Amino acid sequence: MRKLSQSGFGHVALVLIVVVLAVVGFAGYTVWKAGQKTDTTQQASLPATIKTEADLTQTSKFLDESAKELDSSLDPSGLDGSINQLL
Repeated sequence: MRKLSQSGFGHVALVLIVVVLAVVGFAGYTVWKAGQKTDTTQQASLPATIKTEADLTQTSKFLDESAKELDSSLDPSGLDGSINQLL
C-alpha cells in the first residue's frame, strides 16, 4: 500500500488560523469604528464650554432631545417582567 505524505498539513492549519483571526479582527474593528462615529457626532453638537446664553440654550435643547429619545426607547413593562423573573 502506498503512504501519502502529510508533512505540509501543519502549514495549512496555521494559514487557516491566521485567516480566521484576521476576519474576526476586521469585524471587531468595523464595529468599534462605527461606535466611535456615533459618539463624536453627539459630542460635536455641544459647545466645548458654556460661555454665553446661546451656548446654554443649545446645550439645553440637546439635553432635552436626548431625554426624549431615551424616554421613548425605554420599555417599563419589559423592565418589570425582567425584575419579576429575577425574584
